[in-house]
Amino acid sequence: MRKSENMDSKTDYLDKLGYETRDIDLGAIVGWITRLFVFIGVTSFVTAGLYWGFLALAKAPRADSGPAIARRLPPDPNPTVQPNPVLEIRNFRQEEEEKVKKVDWKDRNARTFTIPVDRAMDLTLQRHALPVRGQTSTSKPTP
Repeated sequence: MRKSENMDSKTDYLDKLGYETRDIDLGAIVGWITRLFVFIGVTSFVTAGLYWGFLALAKAPRADSGPAIARRLPPDPNPTVQPNPVLEIRNFRQEEEEKVKKVDWKDRNARTFTIPVDRAMDLTLQRHALPVRGQTSTSKPTP
C-alpha cells in the first residue's frame, strides 16, 4: 500500500498487510524463566544430595567386606613403589652402559663373544672396506 493523502486513522493498515499487531506477553516470559530457574535449583539440590549420599555409602565399611585396605590390594606379590627412582634409573643406565662397552664371552663353545659397538663398527669398516661418507672407495669389497 502506498501512502496517500486520504489515510484513515481508524484503519489498522499493518493488520491489512499481515503483520502481527499484538505485543509480546512479558508475564508469560517472566513466568517461564522463573520456572526454569526453580527447576535448575531443585535438580541441583537433588543431584548434590544423591552425590553426598552415595559418597557416604561408599566410605562406610561393611561388616562382610573385611578390612577396607585389603580389598584394594592385588594378590601377592604386590607391586611396590620404587623408593628412589632417580637413583635406580641412574644405576640401571650405568649397568647397561657397562654391558655395551665391555668384551665378554657369549658362548665359549661356539667361540662367540660380545664387543663394544664402536669397535664392531671399526672392524666392519676394515674387513669390508665400506666407504666413509665423503670418500670414494678405490678397492673392491672382499667377501
